This record gives sequence, structure tokens and C-alpha cells, in this order.
Amino acid sequence: MAETGRDRYTPEESAEMSAAPSRGRFEALLAAAASAGNSILSVVTGLLAAFLILYSGYVLYDTFYTQNQAFANSAELMQYRPEYLTELEDMPTPLAGGDNLAEVTQDYRAWLTVYDTRIDYPVMQGLDDVYYAAHDVFGNGSITGAIYMAAANSPDFSDNYNIVYGHHMDNGAMFGGLDSYRDEGYFNSHREGILATEQTIYDLNVFAVLDTDAYESMVYTIGNRNLEEVLGYIGQNARLADMASAEGAQRIVGLSTCGSTTGTERLVVFAVMTPRSLEISATGYTGVYDGAEHTLQVSTGYPAGTVLRYSIDGGQTFTDQPPVIRNVGEIRVLIEAENSLYGTDSVEVILRVTPAPLTITVNDAAKMFGEADPVFSAVALGLIPSDGIASMDPYITLGRTGADEAAGTYEGVLTATLNEAWLSSPYAANYTVTIVPGTFTISPLPVLTLTAFGYSGVYDALSHTVTVNTDLLPAGTLIEYSTDGGATWSTNPPYITDVGQIQVAVRATLPGYTSATVNVLLEVTPAPVTVRANDASKEAGTPDPDFGAVVTGVVDGFNIEYTIGRLGNEEAAGVYSGEIVPSGEAVQGNYIVTYVPGTLTITEPEIEVIVDPKVPMAAFIPEGNRYGDRAWALVNLICLIITVYLFLPLLHLKDKFGRAKMMKKVNEAKAAIDAENANEEPYYLVKKFLRRFRVGLVLELIISIGAIVAFILTEDMRLPMILIDKWTPLMILLMAACWGTDVGLIRYRNKVQEEEEQEEVQKS
Repeated sequence: MAETGRDRYTPEESAEMSAAPSRGRFEALLAAAASAGNSILSVVTGLLAAFLILYSGYVLYDTFYTQNQAFANSAELMQYRPEYLTELEDMPTPLAGGDNLAEVTQDYRAWLTVYDTRIDYPVMQGLDDVYYAAHDVFGNGSITGAIYMAAANSPDFSDNYNIVYGHHMDNGAMFGGLDSYRDEGYFNSHREGILATEQTIYDLNVFAVLDTDAYESMVYTIGNRNLEEVLGYIGQNARLADMASAEGAQRIVGLSTCGSTTGTERLVVFAVMTPRSLEISATGYTGVYDGAEHTLQVSTGYPAGTVLRYSIDGGQTFTDQPPVIRNVGEIRVLIEAENSLYGTDSVEVILRVTPAPLTITVNDAAKMFGEADPVFSAVALGLIPSDGIASMDPYITLGRTGADEAAGTYEGVLTATLNEAWLSSPYAANYTVTIVPGTFTISPLPVLTLTAFGYSGVYDALSHTVTVNTDLLPAGTLIEYSTDGGATWSTNPPYITDVGQIQVAVRATLPGYTSATVNVLLEVTPAPVTVRANDASKEAGTPDPDFGAVVTGVVDGFNIEYTIGRLGNEEAAGVYSGEIVPSGEAVQGNYIVTYVPGTLTITEPEIEVIVDPKVPMAAFIPEGNRYGDRAWALVNLICLIITVYLFLPLLHLKDKFGRAKMMKKVNEAKAAIDAENANEEPYYLVKKFLRRFRVGLVLELIISIGAIVAFILTEDMRLPMILIDKWTPLMILLMAACWGTDVGLIRYRNKVQEEEEQEEVQKS
């Protein structure tokens, strides 16, 4: 740097300065001492850094262990949380539990959950009220202890007054969260919870918050008490209370914790305990025989884990399968329900099927005089398709009464009789049979030959009528039709379009001929229609989408009415086949409707991470990480150590001031050799060097002290720290400033250069 003079001088100039006294040996001793000081400072600095790192690691581990022991959501403990509690928070449908904590420790009594709080713990009970204050649920020593009920209470919570204790943890664990109940808004919005023992489930309803003393006998006298007296005391002394909700209470529980970190102050939150009971309802079946199997319907509101049994002999024997009824008859079914957590219940229903009507109409017949009787026929209306009876012919005997052979019309002489094949068949009891006789006509010659065909088919929105074969009829034959059994006749053939049956009498007449009549049937059966629910998907936790369905099979634009909804209320990610269920009437208009469910797919929601651009270096803790990231807790500390380390070399004051003296000697020697230059600029600007060195020393000292103060004020090594916080830019800036100042002075810290200059001074 030009303003400080030259760094070197020529041999001639060195020779001219040879008159200057030499202090080489003293300077060498100072250099050796400085080198040893550097080594000692390096070792001390390394040991200090190692100590700080080890101490920080211990603090982080101790904080993590203490907090992890205080919360009940560790994997080791939560595997024992009864799985049915998750369902009970929404509706009373407990499921089979997971690992049973009662099999691990005989001191387990219940699981306590207060909704929307951190209170979600097993409740223990020791031989005294001290053991579980210093031991966890597995009996290991722990400063956080466990949640435990008073030793004087009955283990099954059968006392009408129960007390449960828990430590007051500053981080909100154990019963530390009970402090929030001192706030009226929090008290009003966090009233519900659940207490599940091995025998009974109790719904909890918080009704009072009380500040009291550990020696208050009205609060801490345990067991069966006069609840009216206890509730009266609570109502008079409570900080917050809704005593109306506790009227008529048969059992209460107090959740007790320390009111402060010292002293005997206590905070107690009181809740009413209401046991849940089992109620079951069912409906039977009553209907006309339709060939299908029918069974009872049990309400879906009973708790999961409930065992249902069915008896059809008045309770003598039971089975786990509900009975079904298909044929005509009556079955009385006794339903018993049992649940280990809710008790038992029973109900009786009736399954009843009445006979279906079956009408056998004997077709009218005719013959020409002198001919043998024709083969008689009949039409059966009301047969159930699922019985598989294609025709009643095998089951009836057709004939006519009387032996008249004279030409004429004989009404009601054609009859049908149910034969033994029908009477012994399994279908006989399922029908009430009505036989309609037919008319027999004996015609004189000539006779018209009439052949006609009806129609039988599935609804297709088209009109269908009788087909008459006129090939064998003389020209001019009049064809007439009757749909009222021959009471009236018309030349217009009847048509059938919609589902149903029409009995049609077809008559052929022609002067000079005997008229001919044929009975035929026009029949249209329902067309099949399918309502198929569309598959759908959504993200977990979002509202259900609008479900839709595709209707196929409609041929006339008819509007099939149906509704569509979900079968259950699952919200966990997964594929739920048959979850989307359409429903409606099975028979609509001219159609038989079949409903096909769809599949609902629930996916995990996409997590959107939003970083505030205004705070680019803000701490980021992923949602769900309760403790933060402790792995990079020493970033700011490392910046501090580097800053202090950069300052340490400036403490070599002896080297720096020794160099200043050497520079003065060079200037004096130069002035003695060349007196003419005495008033010119000296070879070294000693004052400027010393000023620069002092300014650099003060600046680095201020920066180092500032870094230490900033670290002390912004960091607490007892608590978890994260990778980057809002103070990290300040620490980096201070470190950079210290480094820059050090670089600016580095030319005065070059040991090799100083040694060369000292040698040249000694030579001169």
C-alpha cells in the first residue's frame, strides 16, 4: 500500500543502515514466544469449541427425552391406545383394540382422552399416590411420571367421586394443558372427553374449574361421597362452572395438577362421568310370497364389537346367522346383542310371508258337432318366475262337466282340478289358487277355422296386438275382439304397450258358418334397467363430491327416480368398493330397476408448503413435527466461534508493537545516512500503521463482543434450536465483518515478511 512506504529496501540502503544497533536475539525470543502462544491459544480454542458442542448436545438430548416422555404420542406408548377410541370420538362404534396395556402392567386402569387437547394418556394406579408421580407407565423412573388415579379409589372407577393426578408440565404435556381451562372461552369449547376402562366406557362432560389447596379435604377426600355436598362446594368456590350440566350426576371425576411450580396450590378440572349403554332395534318382515328370501333388519347404530345372536325357538338355541324366510309361514326371531363395554339388550321380531294369489283361467273351447273333444288349455296368472314353473299343465287336470253333445254353448263346463303333483309340491302352500272355468261350444257344420296368437314379451315402448291367421278363413269373415269376457265385441283389435296382461277373446263369424272363438293373452313384462353409480374420488378431509350415476336400459325416455349417497363415513385414504350406493324403487313404471354401487377413492391431501417471502430466512418446521429439528442447533454458535477465533490473533500485541519499533529504527537509520532527506517522507509511516492497527483491534473487539451478546440474547442452549432463525443473518454478517477486518490487516500479520525485514535490519 503506497501510503505506508516501501516494504523492502536495496542492499546498498541496508548497508547504510548497518550502524543501527541489532536486537536479533531478543526479536528471535519474542518470535518463539509468539509461536508458542499461537499453539496454546489454538489448543484452548479447540477445547472450548468441543466443550460447547458436547454441552449443547447434552442439553438437546435432555430436552428431547424429557418432552418425549411427557407426551403420550410416542410409538412405544401409543401402540397400547385402544383403537376403538378413535371411532368413539365421532360415534359410539368401538373396534377391536390393539396391544392391551393391561397385559403389560397390572396397574393399568383406563385410557383418558379429552377431545381437542393433548390429554390422551393411560391412567395408572399404584399402592400409594407417590409411585407414579416419579415412574412412567412401565415402572421406569421418570421425572414426568404418569397419569394416575388416587390409590384410595376403586380400580374400576365405580366410586361416585374419583380423582386422577398428573404433573403440570410447562410444555403442555401431562396435565400442563389444564391451565387453559382458566380461560372461559377455552372452558366452553373443550367440555367433552372419554374415559374407557376394561369394563365400561364413560362420556366425560367438564362442568367446573377449581383453584384449591393440596390439603383441602372437601376436594381430596376420595371414594364414595355425598355428591350433593361436593357439588355444592364446587359451585361456591369454582373459578368457572356450569353446575346445571352436573345436575343429577351419579359419578364425577376430578383431574388434578399443580397450580404453580412451587407451593401447595392445585388446579382441578371436574367432569361428569356418564356410562354408555347398549340399545338395539330391529324390524321384521311381512309380505306376500314373491319367491325371494327375506330376513330381519337390525339397526346400524349399535357399537362395533357387539355380538348378535338369533333364536327361532324362543331362546333355547342361538346362532350367529340371521334366519331367512322364503315360503309362506311365520317365524318369531329373538335377537340378543352383547357388548363387553355396553352390556346386553334383546328384541323380538316376526318374519311373515302370506300366500300369493294364483288365478287359473280355463280357456274357452269349441268343436264341431260329432267331433271328439279338443285338448283343453288354461292360462295361469300370478306364478312367481323364481319358482321356475313354466306352465301349470303338469299340475292341473282339465276337463268338462256333463256329456252334452248337442250343438250349443255350455258356459262354465270347462274346469281345472289341481292334481296330486301340485298338492305334494313345495309350491302349493305359497299360493292361493282361484280357478275360473271356461265355456265349451259345440258348433254345427260348417265351422270356421280360427287361429289367433297373443303376445308375450319385455316392454319395448311399442304397441302389440293379436295376430289372426286368416289363411283358413273364407273371404268376408268378420273378426271381432272382446276384452271383457265376451260382454262386448269390437272389430278394432286391442293393443298393449305398458306392462300388464290383457285376456282377449277373438271371434270369427260369417253367415252360413258356425262362429269360432279363441282366447289369447297379451302380456308385457317389465324391461330391465340398470342404475350404475359412477366411481368418484376426493382428497381426505375434503367434502364429498357430487355423486352421479348412469342409467341404461330406458327405451322411452322415462325418468328413473333414484337417490345416491355414501354407504359409510370413512375418511382415511383408500379405495372403498361399493361405497357409492344408488337406491330407489325396484319397480318404476314399465321397468325393473337394478342398482349397482360405485367405488370411492380417497387420496392423501397434497401438502402445500408456503414460505413467507418477507422472511426468507424464517425458521421452518414441517407440520406435525412437535419438537422441531435439533440436528443443526449449532449454526449460530459456529458463527460465534469463528468470529471470536478471528479476533484472537490480534492479541499478539507484542509482535505488532515490536514491528512498530523496528519501523522507527529503519526510519532513523535512513535519516542518518541521507541527511538531505530528513525532512522528506520517512520510509515507514509508523503512526499510520499504529493507527490502523489500533482501529482494527478495536473494530474486531467490538464485532466479537457484539456477536457474543447477540448470541446470548437470542439463543437459549437449554431449548431445541432449529437450522436457521431470524438471527442467523446477523451472526453471519458479524462473522463476515470480523473476517474482512482481519484480511485488511493481514499484511501486518505475515510472519515470513517480518523475519526477512528483521534480517535486513540486522545486516545493516
